[in-house]
Amino acid sequence: MEIKFSDVYVGKTSLPNTDSSTSRRFSALGIPTSDKLTGLEVRLSNIFIIDNKQAHIWPFIRYSDLYFLVLAIDDVSQELSTFTVKGFADVDDNEQLPVDRTIYYWKDDSGSRAPGQIHTLISVIKSNDGIRDLGNTLTQLKGTDDYRNILATIKSTITGGSTIIIDALTPLASLVGSSLGNVDDTPLITAVYSFTDISGNFDDLGRHPAIIKNRYVELGLTLIVRDKNRQDPVEKVHLR
Repeated sequence: MEIKFSDVYVGKTSLPNTDSSTSRRFSALGIPTSDKLTGLEVRLSNIFIIDNKQAHIWPFIRYSDLYFLVLAIDDVSQELSTFTVKGFADVDDNEQLPVDRTIYYWKDDSGSRAPGQIHTLISVIKSNDGIRDLGNTLTQLKGTDDYRNILATIKSTITGGSTIIIDALTPLASLVGSSLGNVDDTPLITAVYSFTDISGNFDDLGRHPAIIKNRYVELGLTLIVRDKNRQDPVEKVHLR
């Protein structure tokens, strides 16, 4: 079944463009400035189902079977770092799904350029026919011309604005949705969320949470910025 991704939440976090070289503390400790980034991670830290869209017919319990779809890509590798579909059976209203997982990770192992944009797409989709094992289905899907053509479009537009990113990512989500079987044609939530302007702007180390919410679902994303060269000396000072 074709899934309609017409109502997409769009959000963005832009970290401040600061310079740690102006900090007396950083200067005194000889800590490198923000162009020495060593790690980035985006975690999907929360999926809370507010309303599972299941009609209440007494005396039956209002459980739903749900899929969640996650895509993540950056502007450096231009390859999908995450392409995952996972199913959850018998989900009630006001239920927390057991997810706290990394959906994007970059580590500087060889002096490579840090990403300047990280784009994610997350969708929660209601199944009307149980949960299917999609491992083989997704593997086969990646070998199709449709998948390769859509991925080529994503790569060519990855540095564009929000509208362009949505237009590039949602066809892939629709292609995956066609493999899910009997599902609602409108997801409970679909969000395209981006972390941008990050190369050279990572003086603000640590966790940067983002909350995405509609009447059905609340999502929690967290960007984690790491720089071992800057963090270790500061941590040692705090421990003294």
